[in-house]
Parts: sequence; C-alpha cells; structure tokens
Amino acid sequence: MMNCKYIFLPISFLEANNVSKESFMEDSSESKLLLSSIFKNLPPYLELKNIFLVHKNFILTLTNKENFVFDNKENFSNFISFIAKTNFINKIKIDSEKKEISIDKDISPYFYDLMYEFLI
Repeated sequence: MMNCKYIFLPISFLEANNVSKESFMEDSSESKLLLSSIFKNLPPYLELKNIFLVHKNFILTLTNKENFVFDNKENFSNFISFIAKTNFINKIKIDSEKKEISIDKDISPYFYDLMYEFLI
C-alpha cells in the first residue's frame, strides 16, 4: 500500500486567499500560486498525487517521490557518499550525470528522513 499524506483545504480557506472553488478545480494560476506557497513549507521529496473534493474540503493526497533530482551538486555528492555506507544503497539507482536518484517503492520511510537532512 502506498504511504500517503493528506492535506485538508477547506473551501473557506481558498476563498480567504481569493481562490474560488471553481478556480481551484480548473487549476488556475491563482490556485497554482496558493499550492506553491503551501508546498514550499513541505519537504521537497513530496509530490501531489491526487485532489478530492469531499463536502466543503479539498483533500490533497501527497506521496513520496520515486525520482528526485538534486539542485546542488555538492549536496548530491555528500548524500551519495553517506548513503553508500548504508543498506539503502541497494534500493536506489544513481544517475550522477543528471544528479538524480530513483528509489524503490518499498524503501523504508527512514530513507526520506535521511534525505531531508541533506536537503535542508
């Protein structure tokens, strides 16, 4: 089963931020701006998987990314050096040219905690 996290956004919250229900459902520029402000406070390895409307709330389903590209080459190198000393090295594929790692779906959630330490 997929390890999901959920964010509940009441329609009243959207409206307080000048985003209508219809605008949010249409993925407007206003809704994208609001979502980006919400996601900037979340770990960078989370991605939006789905959005549901239930009663007067939007429910955002987030999952851990399976592919992650590091922006900083030094962070990428440090992370790879560290992770090579752990058992996780067997559960990831490394593309040094793209500074990208691909992660097995069954990897432990602790892996993401370790990754987060290198990304903050």
